[in-house]
Amino acid sequence: MPALHDKPKSLIIFLAGVLAGLLVFLPLAVVGLTLEKIAMFLTGTAGVAISFLLAAFMGLLFAAGLRAGRYKEMRALPWRQQVW
Repeated sequence: MPALHDKPKSLIIFLAGVLAGLLVFLPLAVVGLTLEKIAMFLTGTAGVAISFLLAAFMGLLFAAGLRAGRYKEMRALPWRQQVW
């Protein structure tokens, strides 16, 4: 996605973790709870927890980089060369 080439990796992973937790795992947990399928509920709950933990860590990493001024001169670079 060309619109994301000028964003740090930590921001992209933060947003992906939050979106995965809210749009994939949370509905899975709700459906599992509604249908009384314990495995589906536990999978959804564990997925929400893991994705939110990842998002929290990447959010802190992004905030620390933002505070340090690491992202002031961001250029559009390929993913492998982009800063954290």
